[in-house]
Amino acid sequence: MKTKADTENKNGNRYSERLDKALENASNAVKDNKNIGVMKEKTLHSVMKYFYEPDSSFHEVKSGRFVADILRDDTVIEIQTCSFRPIAKKVNEILESGYKLILVRPIDGVKYLSWISEDGSVSEPRKSPKKETVFSVLPELYYLGDTVFHEDFTLRIVSCEMHEYRIADGWSADGKKGSHRHNKIPKEILYSVDISKKLDYNMLLPDELPEIFTAKEFASLTHLRKLRLSMALSFLKNISLIEQCGKKGNAYLYRRCPDNVL
Repeated sequence: MKTKADTENKNGNRYSERLDKALENASNAVKDNKNIGVMKEKTLHSVMKYFYEPDSSFHEVKSGRFVADILRDDTVIEIQTCSFRPIAKKVNEILESGYKLILVRPIDGVKYLSWISEDGSVSEPRKSPKKETVFSVLPELYYLGDTVFHEDFTLRIVSCEMHEYRIADGWSADGKKGSHRHNKIPKEILYSVDISKKLDYNMLLPDELPEIFTAKEFASLTHLRKLRLSMALSFLKNISLIEQCGKKGNAYLYRRCPDNVL
């Protein structure tokens, strides 16, 4: 199984060069293309498409009932920058059509924030204390169910250093609470993890997880809360990676399913 450290050491410099080129290509596409779809496409999504396929002739290719972000030979690459709920039906359509599918989910491994004020001025970027990990993707997998075990499906989690721009249009005095995101730009690829087999999903369980654990203990290690925590645990139970094994007071107890322990 590929580890994060292995991926970082092997691909660090190559990722940097490819990302710089992808940023350049995405910028040129906006300048040169008058197509409404291209012009409205968010920077993160556009850059990741060029990162994985520099030749734009393979972008936005229609096949049957769906339009693929990238379609080359027998493989579709889909870039999803938010919840998997809107793309769940499309995932099934792609796999039913006989294509191999790589579903790419960028996450904010490190994030810098800049604020856009009412007069259009932009603040200097400041590092945000919030960051995402591979565990952040767990709740979204709930929408895909056992499709994740399809032989032609691969989940690719890409941790990025992001620069996010937000409009200070919120309800608080400084406009930050309730504000809206304007754009998000990847500045560096930190690591990439591919998950394609059932046992690979063990990578989405914290190494420090006790043999027997509660939802509260799982939450403290993954930083998932409320509905997202419930969805993550439901997904892991539905794919038989963990199981309930009793109660401690009012709290359910869980453990890894014996057949899925590495």
